[in-house]
Amino acid sequence: MFELLVIISVFIWFIILMIIKFHIRNKNKPTIVELALIFMLTIPLIGSFLVLW
Repeated sequence: MFELLVIISVFIWFIILMIIKFHIRNKNKPTIVELALIFMLTIPLIGSFLVLW
């Protein structure tokens, strides 16, 4: 269960990094919607790591 949570959280971070790299390459600032999505994904990620520790 915990291993699955770690794998999912790492996968989510990988997606976030790909989005950021894509925006840097296109020299566009991320939209408010994307920033909100990243923020919403980051909170459960931090929470999951706190639970694991």
